[in-house]
Amino acid sequence: MSQLDSSEDTASLILSAASFATNATTVISLDCEAYELRRMCSTSQISPADSRLRTLCDLLMSAYPSAQISRLSLHDLISCPFASELGRAVGKSAVAFNLILKRPPAGLACTSPTVQAVLAVLTEALKSESLQQVRLTSVELGKKNCKSLARSLGASAITGIAFGMCSITPVKRICAAIKNLPRLLAVEFSYSKLGVAEAKALAEALPAGIEELRIKFESLGPSGGKALAPGFIRFGSSLRVLNLSDNDLAEEGVNVVMDSLLFSVRRTTAALRRLSLARNYFTSGTKVAELVRRSPHLESLNLSYNQFADHVPAALSESMKSCAGSLRKLNLSFCGLSEDAVTNVCDAVSAPGSALRALRLINSSMVPQGVKAVAKLLSSCDRIKELRLGVSLLDDAAATELAKAKAPELESLELNVNKIGPAGLAAIVGSALSNGLSHIDISYNNLGDEGAEHLARLIARSSTMRIVVANSCEIKARGIAAISAAVEKSSSLETLVLRGTEAGKEGAEALASGVVSCGRLRQLDIGMTKLGEEGAEILAKAILDWDRRCSAAAGAKDWDEKRLIVLSECKCPDAGHKALKAASEEVKGRLTVLC
Repeated sequence: MSQLDSSEDTASLILSAASFATNATTVISLDCEAYELRRMCSTSQISPADSRLRTLCDLLMSAYPSAQISRLSLHDLISCPFASELGRAVGKSAVAFNLILKRPPAGLACTSPTVQAVLAVLTEALKSESLQQVRLTSVELGKKNCKSLARSLGASAITGIAFGMCSITPVKRICAAIKNLPRLLAVEFSYSKLGVAEAKALAEALPAGIEELRIKFESLGPSGGKALAPGFIRFGSSLRVLNLSDNDLAEEGVNVVMDSLLFSVRRTTAALRRLSLARNYFTSGTKVAELVRRSPHLESLNLSYNQFADHVPAALSESMKSCAGSLRKLNLSFCGLSEDAVTNVCDAVSAPGSALRALRLINSSMVPQGVKAVAKLLSSCDRIKELRLGVSLLDDAAATELAKAKAPELESLELNVNKIGPAGLAAIVGSALSNGLSHIDISYNNLGDEGAEHLARLIARSSTMRIVVANSCEIKARGIAAISAAVEKSSSLETLVLRGTEAGKEGAEALASGVVSCGRLRQLDIGMTKLGEEGAEILAKAILDWDRRCSAAAGAKDWDEKRLIVLSECKCPDAGHKALKAASEEVKGRLTVLC
């Protein structure tokens, strides 16, 4: 498991003091061996002096030490008077856990969103030997606070630390603390305004055994890459995860980093499992290809948004053969791949024993040979779950070719911004390719009402489809009616996105009778839809009727969780907008309607 991957399905405790029920004991519920704190009433504003906040804090502190919690996320910090107490309670945990501290949005009267509150919790928690990883988000650390944090970090036993959108002055203090952490395995900086001097200090501070390094969205530039490069000579051979995305390293910066990494593994193979160099705008990936060749255990490779020269994809394809048995995710989107390059890549990762699960080749030349290579790959690698081929000029013939593939485990298919019409979608819907899909994005294609009817067939018959996205596909009332009827029949659909349709009164009636009233659908986005005044009023009435019906049915399942309906930028007269706005205000707290 990744040291600092916040997307992992770990147990989590979400602390939100912004709002909760009067009886605080009803807020905490046991779920998968973790306590989960939920907001019970989004409209109330609790002041720091409110006794209910004190009760909540006491309840949390008494429950936490014995709870089997592996991830504690404090998104809305409680007020300063209780922050130290909470930190001490957290520090008593008997199990290893991770701590996420995020400053809440300004304007919440109940939270006192200060850096001191963040540091008070963190200072106490860092005294615990059970604390493994810390993630700080949106916290401004000036000279005084940075010194205090560095002192606390230096005395801790944490194995991972991450800073996201943090203003850190000076970073050198944090680097000095990092240098004194003997067990440190993972470091991350993102959106924290690192420059050349900070990159140099970090390269000198990182320990030789570091396994995960993520420096993202820092715009280091070529000079920052050069400053960082010497560190890779020391710890490059131990790295399992390297993410330098969005740093504008360019040719010069990428090459010097690759030279250092290759030097560190000159007598052995690289330990790399995940490598991401997206959006660094380099064209000669020859040295990257050599590193890939030396990384037989590579599981994820992301080189998107780098416009490779013609010879690079061939070298890269050849190098990927060495890790075909381990490579699970490959992203070469927006790399300007030619048909030959697409074919070479597909051939390289389709070797016997291929482990590929996700392939992203957005904005690549597909017609006609490229799509044939992809179809062949899907049939030979029967464990692929995700395929993204948006912005690739796919037409009906290409979609029909793709539909010939046998992909029994395919779950997510994105074909947005292409030239697929009703015939192409019909081929996909009628093929085995669509049998196990849980997500399809067919936005910005020329589907029309006929194509919408084919999409409706897929929704109605599928027992696995959860998310359907079909924005700006020239769908009108007839197509909306077909999709709405299919949603009523669906046993699995949770999210429907149909932005930019021409619904009018008839389409609104279909949405009102089918989609809006469907209890299973959790999210509906029909923004930018042409409704007209009558259409808007029909939807407003349907929203109110649904809310009243669910409110009247005590304990009704479809009222347990909030639903989201997005109606932003819908095209209708002022009277229609007023009706929708009034409906959204009336159902607030139970149903979220964004107008």
